[in-house]
Amino acid sequence: MSVLAALWLSTALLCQAPVVTETTEFYPADVEQQHGDERWLTHRIVDAMTGLPIAGAELMLLASKEHPLRGETWTGQRAAADGDGFVRLRVDEQKPGEPKPDCFVIRARGYGAVMWKDRVPLPIVPLSPAVPLPVQLADWQGQPVAGALVCFAGVTGPVPDLASARTDAKGLVTLTEIDPQNPTADLCLEHPGLALGVRWQPWFPGMGPLRLQVEASPSIRGVVLDPAGKPIAEAFVGTTSQPRGPWTKTGADGSFALHGGDPLGELHVHTGKRHVVFPAWSQDAPCTLQLPKPNGKKPQVVEATAAAAAGGEEPVLVKVSIVDAAQQALGNGRFRFQGPLPARSEARGTADRDDARAFLRPGKYELWVTGDDHDETRSEVTVTADGDNDVVARPTALPTRLVQAPELPEAGSIWLRTATGSRDVSDPVRAGTPIGIPAGPCWFVLRGEREQQRVFAFDRKQAKADAPLLLPWWPATRVTGKLVDANGAPTGAALALLPVDRTVVDFDAEATVETTACEGAFDLPTQLAGLCLVLVRDPSGQRAPQMLAITLPERGEGVRHDVGTIALGAPAALTLRAGDGAALTGTAGLVRQGWHDVRATPPQFPLGADGAFLGPRPQAGDCIVVPEIRTGENGLTNVIDLPVRFPLSGQGPWQLTLPQGAVRLDVRDAAGNELPVGITRTHRRADAAAPAAGRQAAAPRRGRGLPDRAGRRGGAGHRHRRGEGRAEAALNDRTTPRRRPAPAATHPPPPRPARRRRAGSWRPAGHG
Repeated sequence: MSVLAALWLSTALLCQAPVVTETTEFYPADVEQQHGDERWLTHRIVDAMTGLPIAGAELMLLASKEHPLRGETWTGQRAAADGDGFVRLRVDEQKPGEPKPDCFVIRARGYGAVMWKDRVPLPIVPLSPAVPLPVQLADWQGQPVAGALVCFAGVTGPVPDLASARTDAKGLVTLTEIDPQNPTADLCLEHPGLALGVRWQPWFPGMGPLRLQVEASPSIRGVVLDPAGKPIAEAFVGTTSQPRGPWTKTGADGSFALHGGDPLGELHVHTGKRHVVFPAWSQDAPCTLQLPKPNGKKPQVVEATAAAAAGGEEPVLVKVSIVDAAQQALGNGRFRFQGPLPARSEARGTADRDDARAFLRPGKYELWVTGDDHDETRSEVTVTADGDNDVVARPTALPTRLVQAPELPEAGSIWLRTATGSRDVSDPVRAGTPIGIPAGPCWFVLRGEREQQRVFAFDRKQAKADAPLLLPWWPATRVTGKLVDANGAPTGAALALLPVDRTVVDFDAEATVETTACEGAFDLPTQLAGLCLVLVRDPSGQRAPQMLAITLPERGEGVRHDVGTIALGAPAALTLRAGDGAALTGTAGLVRQGWHDVRATPPQFPLGADGAFLGPRPQAGDCIVVPEIRTGENGLTNVIDLPVRFPLSGQGPWQLTLPQGAVRLDVRDAAGNELPVGITRTHRRADAAAPAAGRQAAAPRRGRGLPDRAGRRGGAGHRHRRGEGRAEAALNDRTTPRRRPAPAATHPPPPRPARRRRAGSWRPAGHG
């Protein structure tokens, strides 16, 4: 195997000659490494909050399935991380006939597992400590759903679930060992009469349960038989209209129940090496899926009438036109056939077509037609082998009512929900066009920004014919509190409430923020809910601004939230200083559990002229990250100040000091010739309680972060510097050059460059 050289520097030996150690182990200078005919995956798995390695974390490589069941898990090739968090997995070639592995899972006990398709994009993979996600499930009528299986997957597709559990009698369930801020996460469920997917909504720790309301979806029931008419057990039945199916398995008697499937989708059956596709089936009656004799094709497609081909009659074309009372085509008309009677063994349906077609065997059928603002109407038609099979259907118009939604936000929408699905009625409501009211129970759902909604239940008896249906939006939530100065006396300031959507991101201080002038006690109206940021600015610029993270309650009537007392001019909760004691300026990142995708750059917030952190008020368990800074000449980087992480503990206030120190690395071959060098770098731990001495820098190229047992995660990137001769680098605890170097010499640290302000970053008035 290739020989890598590791440069080990301890804090106590920063001023002494480093120790060079040769090793034959692979380290994650690249995600994938080739050695002869062997292909290896190499990663380091670390705690996203502290940067410490996670011993025993597992890397697993597995193949997707054609027919994954909800709640199903399976395994594949896997390897465990060593005590330093390094995991190495040799990727073996799959055997003939085996599916190609295409899904990667990284997990550890107590952490949220993550999943990728095709490849793991990071050499160093941070895992977030697991955040329990409470979910409350309601059906399309708003009633709690008991016994539903709720599943959490890392990506969308035919992959195993990372977590699953069933709801209790109140519709509540808690998913564990997950990372809710995983940007590719997928949530689905399984329950009779309910759809497969749900609308994912923003959720953060400290909020109540994630409330999910699921659309209605009829179940498909039936039996699977072999060509001889005998039941087939353990066969997979499902649809492919969605990446997750759904899929189910037949019982010992060949029976199955498929929940959440597409009512117009084809049915797929997998048994042994056979894959048979059947046409869509009615949900009003059980279906019989009898496999034909094999014809050598995969998949083998069963024609619409093959199940009853014994009749000997070929299907004929039937044209369907759906019109209103004025004989105008209903562009959104829908129809379905059931028959031939009395068997009722077939059904067809389509939507959004003026002139729809179906191929049916001759015989009598029930035809059901409907459309927007029209009731479903039943009639009988006869399909003949040699006759005119053009059918004109006219559904019954529903009684209509004028609907008004005053104060609904401009970006909001209005939906009419029934047992058969939901319809967007925003345009006709805003245009003043009356809406058809169904005979059975129905719900008008107002949807605002950030997944807010308000639901109104109606039926024909409640709706008055002589008055419009009024659907008022929620009144504003009132945010109250008190502004005081450092002495506790009432004072004035400008306040703004900033929304947080699906993840906390950088605060864009250059953007215009609408503020409200307040004096002493304040009472602000807002349309926000959930996690928000309160920005407090002193108009005079003499006192540092403040930012608070608050969790507003759900929308409702008369909702109020008190943020307490906000003291302007009080000592900063956290300050940052350079190793020489000077105040640090620019920006710093805030990592808080459950706030953002930990595999991305943490949200950045400004620092004041005195080094005060001007982001959300820190708390124990947070981690402050000072970002990387590079300096150089002629487009080449020759000094890098590596990121430093400060995990916070205690109650504060915190005064954090960056470590100092540098290492220069000169890499040559045995003949003394200078070599181009690639460095896998790290940065050391900085303890917030007792700041360590030693701020490290690195160059001559961008490397891969590679922290040691007491380290913190480094940056990422890949760029070689070739033919430039001497390479200077200030390193931390471990460095892995791509070439074997001669023993390196330690030189006096170069002058530390001034920190450069990030482009577009915010410096508050009166504070630098």
